[in-house]
Amino acid sequence: MKPFRNVVALLFVVVFVSACGAQTTPVAFQFDNPYSVQAGDRDLMAGDITVDSASVFMAESQPPQLIVNFAYF
Repeated sequence: MKPFRNVVALLFVVVFVSACGAQTTPVAFQFDNPYSVQAGDRDLMAGDITVDSASVFMAESQPPQLIVNFAYF
């Protein structure tokens, strides 16, 4: 029972001290996206596609993940 009491006391102290800290402002990261639309991308478009099938899978993980699969031509 004594180790449990020590752990609870330590957690209380950590939460109390962290709550008394100075408030920080969120940091906004700015970087160049190498995958953004470029000037010559319009010339790469060839035409329409035909979607043959589409399926959605739910992975059995924590947190749950959805997998979307398209078969196209």
